[in-house]
Amino acid sequence: MKRRYRIRLDTLNDIQNFIAAAAKVNGDVTLSNDSGYNVSAKSLLGAIYTMEWDRIFCYADCDIYELIKEWVIDD
Repeated sequence: MKRRYRIRLDTLNDIQNFIAAAAKVNGDVTLSNDSGYNVSAKSLLGAIYTMEWDRIFCYADCDIYELIKEWVIDD
């Protein structure tokens, strides 16, 4: 079952730290927006691209909340 988290990546430092956290996950971690664009959460270029998005969602095949909790937004 895919897990979904709404996140914020405001700075380049946020992006670099988020990518480092995502890299610890075995399996796919994807960033997506409301329009359905998807990029790898383990890609620096992909994550930088998300700074143009209003809302960012992180999808993973397993529970990665503890790794990414500092970027998670509670809706």
